[in-house]
Amino acid sequence: MRNKKIILTGGGTLGAVMPLLALYDALNKKSEEIEISFDFLFIGTRLGIEKKIIVENDIKFRNIFSGKLRRYFSILNFFDLFKIVLGFLQSIFIILRFKPDIIISVGGFVSVPLCLVGFVLRKKIHIHQQDIRPGLANKLLAPFANSISVSFETSLQDYKNAIYLGNPTRKIGNLFSISEINEKLKINLEKEKKIILVIGGSTGATGINDLVYKNLEEIASLGQIIHINGIGKGKFVKDQKNYFAFSFLDKKILLSLMNISDLVISRAGISTISEIVYFQKLVLIIPMPKTHQEDNANYLAEKGVCIKFDQNGEGFIEVVKSTLEDQSLGQNIKKNILELRKEDADIRLADIVIKAIDRKK
Repeated sequence: MRNKKIILTGGGTLGAVMPLLALYDALNKKSEEIEISFDFLFIGTRLGIEKKIIVENDIKFRNIFSGKLRRYFSILNFFDLFKIVLGFLQSIFIILRFKPDIIISVGGFVSVPLCLVGFVLRKKIHIHQQDIRPGLANKLLAPFANSISVSFETSLQDYKNAIYLGNPTRKIGNLFSISEINEKLKINLEKEKKIILVIGGSTGATGINDLVYKNLEEIASLGQIIHINGIGKGKFVKDQKNYFAFSFLDKKILLSLMNISDLVISRAGISTISEIVYFQKLVLIIPMPKTHQEDNANYLAEKGVCIKFDQNGEGFIEVVKSTLEDQSLGQNIKKNILELRKEDADIRLADIVIKAIDRKK
């Protein structure tokens, strides 16, 4: 059996990690069939939260210095220049030592020095564009990539010869029942009451948290709230019935909650959205202002698969109430999701990687 080495890179948030883990699963599943064993190395950021979940999946992890490529004046640009130089030096050492057959990137500043060094050292490079708005890192790296894939069809206009895949999502196995969730989280969700899941992203979302705290009593009158508020972002709430708050949850528990929820309130990070789409959930999206998330949310709202709300807008509780009570809205969203959803993006990306590995430069 042949052995091939693959570097996975992207970081800063779990959103960048999840499609790479989906690819990791798909390649390992194909391994015996194609008689190729894979050796993976994940390159992430020094201060990102991705290391924990990567190590839990038994993937080797290395971090490198990563400077932010700001398109405006900031004194931090001067200091980040040194981080970028260090990142390039570390990338040279890592690639020469690991000798990857291909580098797979989902963007993020950590991927820039790694992919540029990989190009100079004649390594194959594949880029996956998750969000509708192309990030600066992917824009810079696109000319050096052997192949590019995108999550949204509309993103094909941003890259030459890109492949429309959808966003790779890990196959979801057996999920916990409501009684198992109660036991694991030490809470008492009731089957008869509606469940509202509020997700602020892997690092929390102050804007969403503030909306929840401001309207907590009214939301709790509509159903049971599971609030993922982010590490260090929570606020003490005294004796509020139907309210359960957690700073972070195990992925399987979070997916299980998503599965049983009547409404999901979320940011517009593409990995979370992909999972919500998988479960065909009624979703209220509150994008992070002035970011790529607004493009994601606008596109999904136009396609009729979500309700969009501006975190600085008025009437939050009215929107939550009307969304929960409108049964035809939920049915239409499920129908529209089925038209939008692309299956097996992870398998298709794995096929692209395998072909790239076997293809001569």
